[in-house]
Amino acid sequence: MTAASLTIDALEEVPAGIWTIDPAHSVIGFSVRHLMGEVRGTFEEFAGFVTTAERPSSCSAGATIALGSVSTGVRVVDIDAFGDQQRCAVRSFGM
Repeated sequence: MTAASLTIDALEEVPAGIWTIDPAHSVIGFSVRHLMGEVRGTFEEFAGFVTTAERPSSCSAGATIALGSVSTGVRVVDIDAFGDQQRCAVRSFGM
């Protein structure tokens, strides 16, 4: 997996506006070192946006992730990582 990065110079080429994350073409993934090795997973339900502006200091981004949509491919690990009480929890992040 690679993380996308956007430099301030690149913002000059992006028109001002609000851009939404397309879940059909995006992935939110993670990797955690655990007792027996590395665990990788994804979140299936998420939404987000990036707001671009003429001034880079006016740009912002935000995301909401449904923690209950975690998928490592191993149900026991999913429950161990987030517990049944977290199945309906949603977390929001912004900058």
